[in-house]
Amino acid sequence: MAVAYHVIQRLEDDRVLVRDTAQRRIYADTILRIGRDAGLFCFGLPDTHSHAGVECDRSTAGRFAQRLAVALRQNLGLVVPFGPVHIREIRDQAHLSNAFSYILAQASHHGVDADPWLEATAVPDLLGLRVIGGYLRPRVRALLPRVRRADLLARLSIAELDAGPTLDDLSDAAAATIAVPALVGRAATIVDARRAAIAYARGQGADTARIGQLLGISARAVRWLERSRARPDHVRAVGLQLGLRARLRRPSPDFEVR
Repeated sequence: MAVAYHVIQRLEDDRVLVRDTAQRRIYADTILRIGRDAGLFCFGLPDTHSHAGVECDRSTAGRFAQRLAVALRQNLGLVVPFGPVHIREIRDQAHLSNAFSYILAQASHHGVDADPWLEATAVPDLLGLRVIGGYLRPRVRALLPRVRRADLLARLSIAELDAGPTLDDLSDAAAATIAVPALVGRAATIVDARRAAIAYARGQGADTARIGQLLGISARAVRWLERSRARPDHVRAVGLQLGLRARLRRPSPDFEVR
């Protein structure tokens, strides 16, 4: 009996699945939503193909792959259908540990450096940088109790990660915590992310006018959002996102050394 399954999907012409940070966040949001009830415990997308680890039976793994393909085509506006899915048995605990590492290391394995913050992987969820995939942490703790925070930080090529004091990227940092391209709209998740960003900025001594400017909202909106308390884990995620930006440069669209 399989311990879990390794699901691999690519488009039929093997073209790039995600082209920028915005699309990587859409991918992450999509797979996290669909994988919640399918036993998802890790995922990674380097450029042309998606890898996912799911703890479930074979038929559930197949349904997960089918739902993910449909949702990604819709959410990413893909014009090419997916090719045949590859679903591999994860046979035992040693294989599970190797598969987990392999899935998270896809970008470095294929020499892809366009996603230094690993937004198209489960690493942000496991490190508390993203709140929508928080359910992955207890699953990985249960399945792979030997995994340590240092192992996950090593995926980012850093040894430590603390909250960052610089607020210049506050809006994008908050957007990254919920895997959206930008803080636009009035959806509950957007409101929660704004509220967490405000709480973190207040803790750094920012005034209402500065916070409104950073988030692109009015002072009145800032005060209205503060009427409700932000989740502590979400506030922490905003801080960690800012800390990550302080340690690793923003993904560059060109080939210059900066």
